[in-house]
Amino acid sequence: MIRKIITILFKKIIFIFISIFLAAIIFVAYFYFTLDKIDIDRELKFGVTFIPRRATELGLDWKKTYLAVLDDLGARRLRLGAYWNLIEENKDNYNFDDLDWLISEAEKRNAKIILAIGMRVPGWPECHIPDWAKESLFSDDPFTRLESEQSLLKYLRVTADRYRDSSVIWAWQVENEPFLGFGECPMPDRELLNNEIKLVRTIDKRPVVITESGEFGNWRRVAPFGDILGTTLYRKVYHQKFGYIDYHLPPSFYRLRALLVKKWTRPENIIVVELQGEPWVADPPISDTPLEEQYITMNPEFFRNTLDYIRRTDFNEFYFWGAEWWYWMKKEGRPEIWDIAKGVFTK
Repeated sequence: MIRKIITILFKKIIFIFISIFLAAIIFVAYFYFTLDKIDIDRELKFGVTFIPRRATELGLDWKKTYLAVLDDLGARRLRLGAYWNLIEENKDNYNFDDLDWLISEAEKRNAKIILAIGMRVPGWPECHIPDWAKESLFSDDPFTRLESEQSLLKYLRVTADRYRDSSVIWAWQVENEPFLGFGECPMPDRELLNNEIKLVRTIDKRPVVITESGEFGNWRRVAPFGDILGTTLYRKVYHQKFGYIDYHLPPSFYRLRALLVKKWTRPENIIVVELQGEPWVADPPISDTPLEEQYITMNPEFFRNTLDYIRRTDFNEFYFWGAEWWYWMKKEGRPEIWDIAKGVFTK
């Protein structure tokens, strides 16, 4: 009994010590890196992640929404996804019509695209796997998974080969936050990820972007896989257990993280591929959520605040998440965020 009590006390002491140590690091980092000189007036590059399905879920015509993002908003940097479940809905039968159209319209405007490929690409449920491949990819038996993994690699090869000559694709993003335990996805597989990246690099020599959560992800683990590290940046979220959360992280938090991985990737090779620009609501879809609740995690004032906040992170390239919502809000008679963003893109 005494031994058990001692063990519990020891664990509590260790926990308190680690907590104090981490708090001290954050405290020192906050004051050191915020006092450090930073050019807050530097030129920043802005883009958007565009997902047709998200526009459709808001009751929008996704093609009209995309053209509005290009022509009214003025976005010229895009992150698009090659959704495996849509491209190869039936095994060995590929349909690139929608993605061809998206890329063609970008080419007409000399835009620049990061094309995300793999089974895990932007948007819930994170992994977008054709129904015919799901059962085997979720299997614990490596021999059962093998055939679908080969199909995944084939889809990657076909997709990369199709767009290798596109003048607007400047980088390939292989998988999206591949080691993050979030979404309806198989267990992370380091060897499979390596094989995917090697395959893409044999087809095309443009940079490979590898992504990880900005707040909780292990940048050190993922950075060596790619040429560019793409991170997320969320400030207000909803958690099923804790409700609405404001992280209250200083901009220097991201600057510190960038410096800590400079052995594996230079800080200038880190971009924000997912910058929060829409609400994180308790019960999606957003369109069914009262405006007052949407505004808890994103509103015009907080959007302006975010634009100031990111200047102090020392990153130079940002891709907003939420352009479809901005357009929906505009159509609903709330154009404020669309207009603020328009000013950013058309400067």
